[in-house]
Amino acid sequence: TYTYCSNGNYEVVLKAYDIDNNVDTFQSTLILDLPCEVECSENLDPANGDLNFSFFNANGNASFDAFGDIGGGIVTNPVTDAVNSSCNVFNYTKITGCQTWSGAGYLLNEPLDFSTITNKVFKIKVLAETQITDVTLLLENQPFPNNNPFIQSVASITQVGEWQELTFDFSAVNSGTFQNMIVYFDRGATCDGD
Repeated sequence: TYTYCSNGNYEVVLKAYDIDNNVDTFQSTLILDLPCEVECSENLDPANGDLNFSFFNANGNASFDAFGDIGGGIVTNPVTDAVNSSCNVFNYTKITGCQTWSGAGYLLNEPLDFSTITNKVFKIKVLAETQITDVTLLLENQPFPNNNPFIQSVASITQVGEWQELTFDFSAVNSGTFQNMIVYFDRGATCDGD
């Protein structure tokens, strides 16, 4: 199995050998012309530089775990545009009756040390399908109940039905280590199926 990360023409060669080392070769050109982009570059380890989440793990499942009785998982991108041309995205639905503290989180392998890292700006591409809302990015030392210290930043979705990129700037934070990342949509609000 091989994953191609972008559209284009690819030469595919398959060689088969028998026990006498005789070879047979199959060769063909594979033309990929998908209307979306397959996410291939991902870095989930701060020790390897800037983080980049495609929201897939090695098994093809979501990297971020939804919690608080909500729905969440990988779905086909409902609106492929210039801001987000990915084939697949993470869907987060505040199912009616979920917990008001519901969110989606990820525990990093290594903590972010804010006394040494230089890039402290996080960007998340978001699409609100039904309503405009606030998005909170919370960085915690560890998951609850050992979450202190923690820092958070809030950005607002300003449009419905199209992707936009939100920025969470922690540049003023000069100390602390944070290993748990949580994204909240409409934090503290009653769950109504959005």
